[in-house]
Amino acid sequence: MRVVVIADSVGSAEGFAGLATQLGHEGWLAVGAASAMVRMQEAHPDAALVALDAESSVLRAVIERARAVSPGVPIVLALRDDSWWLRSPPGGVLAPVATVRRTGLSARTLSNALARLGVRSDAREAPDALRLDGTSRHLEGAAGRRRLTPAEGALLARLLDAAGAIVPHEELARAVWGDGPLDRARMVALRTHMYELRRKLAAVGGTAALLSEPGRGYRLATS
Repeated sequence: MRVVVIADSVGSAEGFAGLATQLGHEGWLAVGAASAMVRMQEAHPDAALVALDAESSVLRAVIERARAVSPGVPIVLALRDDSWWLRSPPGGVLAPVATVRRTGLSARTLSNALARLGVRSDAREAPDALRLDGTSRHLEGAAGRRRLTPAEGALLARLLDAAGAIVPHEELARAVWGDGPLDRARMVALRTHMYELRRKLAAVGGTAALLSEPGRGYRLATS
């Protein structure tokens, strides 16, 4: 799937395109609103990610021009934290549009936003030739295939997003249960989910190690 990424600088566009790549999509970069329309015409994209530091009126104009080139293309708006569109997403002639916070935007957040627009990230590459199907939650490796539970799928997706970095316990809990305190019962359940996920990773032939960092969280190490 092709995703045109429209941002203010090459570095920013490359960073956001990297999130699309993690989801198995092909990222096309556009720097600034002017080049965006050229990219839209060249790519014939399945979706667009707009991460411009601009006022709502400018963003509206960019969306309208993008729609003129690619009618009905789903658009994800990565907005500043103070944007009022986060509280009242644009609709009407601008739909379908999904809004996300630019700060802390991850591949998982982007995937969820695209899913709300009907665009699915069907498969994701994991370390050591593992393959995670985000829709069916099947984990495949050299030694076989296992189906993950919803909780296990959410946890592995979050660990993959972190690319080997430590994911705090609180973030992992939110991936499974959403908002709410990480109480003793949830901590026990989280450890159980991680135990089962570690077992399934080994069963499909994965050599990536699911490591516990005491008092901090978990990480997926490839070496």
